[in-house]
Amino acid sequence: MKKLIIAAVALLSAVSLQSCIDGDNESHGTAIYNNLGTNAPTELYADQTLDSMFVMSYDSWEASVKATEGGEWLTITPTNCKVPVGYVVTQSVYLKMTPNTTGKIREAAVGINSSYPEYGTLMTYIYQYPWLNITAPVPTYSKKEGSNEVVATFATKLAAKDTYAVLGCATYAEATLKSDANWLIVNNEDQVLKPGSHGIKFVVDPNNTGAEREAHVTLTSNGVSNVITYTQAAK
Repeated sequence: MKKLIIAAVALLSAVSLQSCIDGDNESHGTAIYNNLGTNAPTELYADQTLDSMFVMSYDSWEASVKATEGGEWLTITPTNCKVPVGYVVTQSVYLKMTPNTTGKIREAAVGINSSYPEYGTLMTYIYQYPWLNITAPVPTYSKKEGSNEVVATFATKLAAKDTYAVLGCATYAEATLKSDANWLIVNNEDQVLKPGSHGIKFVVDPNNTGAEREAHVTLTSNGVSNVITYTQAAK
């Protein structure tokens, strides 16, 4: 499950229904949902280029996008929806984004402007992380020294007698895996990954060297690379 690491994010998407004597509709209301069916912000990973959200409304609406970190990295389709009087429509809104190669978390605010003037514009937020969707080893997060930029680190420890290491990830484009150590081997069938979820075992030689050692596996997808560090204890 995706985990939001942005603190103090205010989400203003909400449902509101009420009777209306003066308007064409007896009920009015608009809500924004992400693709998990919740009203939380949408979280994307660096190699993602497609996603979606949903707008449920009793009223016609128009959408706008304001993006940071590189400007127009996110577009949405459609940008409006005509809702017939007396109906409620749940409209899929498709998100198209460029891979995030900036090294920073990118943010976009999507506004849904209801035709019912009492509600004005509802907001939801889109975040695209600068790292890939790696779940094992579990990432740790920190801030770069002297800034508020968040960094994800992927590392784990192995015992001297271990004979395998694991990687769990989801990729959104064709990806590659490479190891820089001859004692931690990426199998031939795992060197190129299709889009999807992956649970991978690497072959590890027991450490009989008498010294701790490190191997680095690089996962690359859509021009974004993350390094996973495996530290193996000495015997």
